[in-house]
Amino acid sequence: MLNYDNKKNEAIITTVYPVVNGNGANYIAMNLAYAAKEKDPHAKIAVVDFDFNHPYLGLALQDDRYHGIDNLIDKINGGFLDEDLFTENMVMLKEDIYLLKGTKMGRFQSVVRQEHLQDIVAHLKKLYDYVFIATNAEATDGGTPVGLFSANNILILGRYNQANKAMAQKASNNITAMAGPADIGILYNFYDGQNGISLNEEFGQWLVFGTVPYQSETVDNINLYDRGLSLSKLGGGKRTKGTNVQETYANVLEAFHI
Repeated sequence: MLNYDNKKNEAIITTVYPVVNGNGANYIAMNLAYAAKEKDPHAKIAVVDFDFNHPYLGLALQDDRYHGIDNLIDKINGGFLDEDLFTENMVMLKEDIYLLKGTKMGRFQSVVRQEHLQDIVAHLKKLYDYVFIATNAEATDGGTPVGLFSANNILILGRYNQANKAMAQKASNNITAMAGPADIGILYNFYDGQNGISLNEEFGQWLVFGTVPYQSETVDNINLYDRGLSLSKLGGGKRTKGTNVQETYANVLEAFHI
């Protein structure tokens, strides 16, 4: 938690990196942002979509088709992107969480280059206290290397299934190759308490924070529609097959100094 009498000059950036696309990086990034806001209500918090192949972060939360990363590119190219123009393209969600929506360029996404994303990260560092970035599993996706290299913290998002087992070594290699000096840990999503598959061989060097079960009432962050919902209910906030979701998020935040 930040001391606001002696505030840090730069945001703490946490990048959520899925072993396999579809592991729920958007869901976990968004829920961690709300958990951080509950822990530190005065903090300025942003959630960012750096998954260019699947730019769906916040899609169910805010029907805004006009703001996002694409609107920043020409301003960066022209050299006139300032803090006001940057914040104009951040979408406000409930509880004053800010969202930077992903690209809509589809197959023309190559227009967004690494230097654009590095400029975006620089603005995020200046304007916010905590930033949560959702990325793609593929190293060739433009946002993934920037998200990993820029991170203070990397949360590897796994799932106990054969697809994750098959791709775990590749994910480990990507992190080793692209991560800067970040703290790294593992979180397992869609946990059912029964699968015997282990990823310890591939990820044994990193701390496991816990598990998050599949819960239909929170999928796609639909629980965040209701402004009357206590954030203590985030991600279900209840014990499911031995898993307390809120404690799992708290473990991540504490380990990552958030």
